[in-house]
Amino acid sequence: MNRNRLNFVVDLLTFIVALALVSTGLMIYLVLPPGSGRGKLLLLGMDRHAWGELHLVIALVAIALVLLHVALHWPWVCTMVCRAMKRGDRAMPESRSRSLAGIAAVLAVVGLIGGLLWGAAMMVESGDRDPADTPAGQREHRDERSQADAGGERSGGGMRERHRLRGGGRE
Repeated sequence: MNRNRLNFVVDLLTFIVALALVSTGLMIYLVLPPGSGRGKLLLLGMDRHAWGELHLVIALVAIALVLLHVALHWPWVCTMVCRAMKRGDRAMPESRSRSLAGIAAVLAVVGLIGGLLWGAAMMVESGDRDPADTPAGQREHRDERSQADAGGERSGGGMRERHRLRGGGRE
């Protein structure tokens, strides 16, 4: 297979996989909304979770195809990155400069993605915490206290009582 035909096949497959990725994403978002899982709603015999797994597999295939596309066009990528770094110099950069520019661009992309993944990993919270510690749980706790206040069930004490209810009291 000659290079032009290979480029065409890779680009066509990338386009088809991108369409599949958009389609499954829209199906998950619009047809099987959150809360429709656990076998409640099925589309073509698959629930929301199964569609999510298929979406992930399609995304991984898309990443592989994009990497193959970049590999097939590597000399062009390196030249364009090198030219962008030199700003305005239209002369063909030497081979070593092109390669270093391409490697720098790849390292920058890997660093960006790695940094985003690291940042996301640092923000993950355990699901084992007390629901009262979440903003929604605190609102619910406040609502319970205000209902108790309205019913005359509060024992009094103002700020001291609120402090005790939050666990700061000595009683």
